Amino acid sequence: MTLERVFDIQRYESARHRPRTTHFSFEAGGRKHYGVRVAGWPRVQAGDNLTAVLRSADNWQTLAGWKNLSTGERVVPATGSVRHMAYLLAGAGFCYLVTSGATSSAARQVALGLQVVLGLALLAGGVEAWRSYRCRRLIERL
Repeated sequence: MTLERVFDIQRYESARHRPRTTHFSFEAGGRKHYGVRVAGWPRVQAGDNLTAVLRSADNWQTLAGWKNLSTGERVVPATGSVRHMAYLLAGAGFCYLVTSGATSSAARQVALGLQVVLGLALLAGGVEAWRSYRCRRLIERL
């Protein structure tokens, strides 16, 4: 796909819990796509020919990355924060220790509830990391 027109480019520096990103809108094939977000600060300009990876067909809000065929530049998904996953794992371990050492049933129930929540968050992070890995591999093979 060739970008016929690119507009509203906004580049954001990385912040504490947000990687560096570029937001932009474009027109291609007679259709306009607004508010597309991509990792990093890649080149985005009219005339660029892209091969894109979308997580949902024809939905640019699910853009995972691309290869710019005009420049050879690859844009790959940002990887999940290893530190964030470590915090979740440590929190789940702490809740396990509290559960095993708790003397009252109320304390065990609270700790068990926290373990479930942290475990689900850890699972969701793992699924997202796996999706990012698969998209990264696909883009690298383009």
